[in-house]
Amino acid sequence: MKLKGINPIEQHIEKIVLVVMAVVLLAVLATQFLLQPNHVDVGGRKIPPQDIFKTLENQANSLDAQLKDQSPALPEVPAIDLVERYEMAFAQKGSGEDLLTTALASGTNVGRLVGTDLSKQAPTEESVAALNVPVTSGVLAASQWATLDPYAVQAVPEYAEFVPQQQPYDFASVTIESFFSGRDLGEAMSGIPRRFWQGTGIAIMGYDVERQRRLPDGSWSDAETIVTPPTTPIPTLSLLPDAGLPELTGLVSNAMQASTDIERPAPPPTIAGPAWFPPSERIETEGGELTEGDRIRRKLQRAEAELQRLENANRPSDRNTGRRPGGGSGKTPGRNPGRDPGTGNDRTRERIQQLRDEIREFRDQLRALGEDAPSPGARAPSGRNAPAQQPLLARDEVRLWAHDMGVQPGTEYRYRTRVAINNPLFRKGPVLDPDDEALQAASDEPFARGAWSGWSDPVVVGAEEYYFVSAASPDGGPGGQTPTASIELYRMFYGSYRRSTLSLTPGDAVESSVRMPDGLFIIDTVQIEPQEAARVFETAAQADDDAEPLPVGISEPTGRLRIELGAYVLDIVTRPVEAADQFGALKPVGEVVLRDRSGAVVARTTLGDTTSAAYLLAKNSASEASDLGLRAPGQPAENPSAALFPRAGGQP
Repeated sequence: MKLKGINPIEQHIEKIVLVVMAVVLLAVLATQFLLQPNHVDVGGRKIPPQDIFKTLENQANSLDAQLKDQSPALPEVPAIDLVERYEMAFAQKGSGEDLLTTALASGTNVGRLVGTDLSKQAPTEESVAALNVPVTSGVLAASQWATLDPYAVQAVPEYAEFVPQQQPYDFASVTIESFFSGRDLGEAMSGIPRRFWQGTGIAIMGYDVERQRRLPDGSWSDAETIVTPPTTPIPTLSLLPDAGLPELTGLVSNAMQASTDIERPAPPPTIAGPAWFPPSERIETEGGELTEGDRIRRKLQRAEAELQRLENANRPSDRNTGRRPGGGSGKTPGRNPGRDPGTGNDRTRERIQQLRDEIREFRDQLRALGEDAPSPGARAPSGRNAPAQQPLLARDEVRLWAHDMGVQPGTEYRYRTRVAINNPLFRKGPVLDPDDEALQAASDEPFARGAWSGWSDPVVVGAEEYYFVSAASPDGGPGGQTPTASIELYRMFYGSYRRSTLSLTPGDAVESSVRMPDGLFIIDTVQIEPQEAARVFETAAQADDDAEPLPVGISEPTGRLRIELGAYVLDIVTRPVEAADQFGALKPVGEVVLRDRSGAVVARTTLGDTTSAAYLLAKNSASEASDLGLRAPGQPAENPSAALFPRAGGQP
């Protein structure tokens, strides 16, 4: 039966779809096997599927070979001229523009970002005055002979300039002490806006001391600066002349950390001679105003203070020793480049242990006297747990001292002092009155100094050798008519004067010799370590008859100690002027005429010699010499804060 109304396509649609699908299938198969469209792109290369694993294996082998290559080809590094970049940044620093600092590169101009020229500030309308630093008061000076620790010369070679070439290293010095009021300084700063110094802070940056020496005619010489021990921290010498406010701010921060070492630096380490005391305590002790308990307490306080300073210095986190304020060289003054860097730490640890033993001994001595001894916990904590030191402006009395090692034996000196403070007006010129020349000049100075104090009382530095007429008889002694004179000779040796008494007649030379004292040692610092040398000293102090022989590196001085003054007795007479004795009776004064080393003729009297300050100094030293023990060698020789203040610009 014939279908009506259906066209041929409709009649055969299923056949057409089947044919189309067959054609598509054939096309796909042809593309797959004839044109290879399924290749993989590997590094820009078309890889058929069957070769993928082989290609990956080759690449892995290539990477493995590169990892094992002992001499790989390195990429070229572009050259950067750091010096040029530094000079560019440094030049921009002084360009007058307000730039935020960027290390070794151009800074960011803050003024352009905010649309204001910050370099041109309008003068402040506040009343500003230059800082008038208060004057120091109570200036005292005391001289002393002592024997320098030989290991100090090894650790700080600059010490060799102040001692003989051969041991014992006896040297003379003077300690100068005065007081300063922080509260008075605060009142003096009332005329300076707080914002000028709040960010920087205020600290003592230097303790200036000058001296005058007595001339032969009795007048005084011109004033000159004292010579402090090596490694003494002096912040004022650690700033370059062209330094800016950032450098001064860093220096002030370091000075605040090291305030104790700046205000009261430790004396040079010694092994013999009288123990060091500040001048104010020396005067009290020599005047007999202190009890035995007071003296022990003073020693306890000094030992605890030194222990705290050494414990703080042993904590690297407590001090930023890497800072170089003022553009200094960064070299620590007085350090010996050839020395084992660990030796100093070992010596410090030894000294810390020694101080702890001394502190226990002092407490035991106080308890034996029936007096209260501070408990170990009473000492102020140190390091991170220590309370912050009272701010300078809140301190009623700041105790200051310095040590003068540039004195000449046998000379009389007097001293004056002043304090240097960081200047709050430094680099504030643009905001100060442009017409005030004094203020503008003050803004160029990083430090403000007070006026000089009055001069101290004169202090005599003992000579190396002395002779004194203690008695004179023009008629001779019993049984003879030959005039005789009793003359005492003194020579400084191992920290104390050694005495010899002679009975001389006209024509005799003023010279003698004394037996070398027992219990003194010469140390070869190359052959023996300080710890072992200290044990020898401690053993000798125990006076043990069964003591072992001295180790290699330790020896005792031998022979006799010569005292040769180059003087001769010419005549012995009686002065016509009479003087009252201790009972008020008048008696003639004996006089001895001598020719001294220079050939000059001098007349010495018993009254003048035996009442002189030099005679009392030498006599007391000789009398106490046998009672003075030796101190252990190997004590720390460098000030813990010296590294914070390297000398800038080649200053001495």
